[in-house]
Amino acid sequence: MTDEHDDTIEVAAEVAGTPEEVWELIATGPGIATWFMPAEVDGREGGTIAQRHAPGPDGVSRGRITAFEPPRRLLYEEDAGEATMATEFLVEARSGGTCVVRVVTHGIGALGDDVVEGLRMGWTQALATLRIRLAGPAGAPAGFARVWAPRDGSLGEAWAAVVADLGLEAAAPGARLERAGDGHPPIAGVVEVVQDHGVVVRTTAPEGVLRIAGTGFGGRTSIVVDRYIYAAGAEAAVAAEEAAWRAHLGA
Repeated sequence: MTDEHDDTIEVAAEVAGTPEEVWELIATGPGIATWFMPAEVDGREGGTIAQRHAPGPDGVSRGRITAFEPPRRLLYEEDAGEATMATEFLVEARSGGTCVVRVVTHGIGALGDDVVEGLRMGWTQALATLRIRLAGPAGAPAGFARVWAPRDGSLGEAWAAVVADLGLEAAAPGARLERAGDGHPPIAGVVEVVQDHGVVVRTTAPEGVLRIAGTGFGGRTSIVVDRYIYAAGAEAAVAAEEAAWRAHLGA
């Protein structure tokens, strides 16, 4: 949903769990790392939040926490050029042991249509991953790896090439994927999200999430692979897959 008058976008998902369980994953560094990216959080109003999006010094976003209301609301602000962008998490309990999680991004008017659409796509992928994390075995160990593979040419060309390479041309939500791998790790699971330059797969062997996306972050076309594994030995498993993806993509 976009509200042009309020200068915001909103992305929401219904997830399994209590507000307290959801809060642990959205408002702490270890929790955020299981479905989004590595993070450090000083959890209090007036505290800070730092999240690593990409390699290098420019790949860390740093925010100021302006509202910290466990387990319902988290709001932090970041400098975006000459503007200030605010990200707000709202958690609302529903009957049946679920919650609705809303991510509302304020102050996007000066960011440009491409950046705004990238934010919307990114939060859609992230909340799908949060939903899968909460639906899995309670307390299962989590591992995460991210691979950035710069590409020459346009975003569209780069994405078309990776789709063909991985055999994702017919990927659709709900479809079962079985890819033995041709230099890359096997892909086995169910497609959860398909976007113009992104796909999210709930993997079953091992249990977790595989996100593949094309991005123009930093003015450079790249393919990004995010791998989350929720199982015993998760850290070793994602390290092995990271090495395989790096070799396959030439990252």
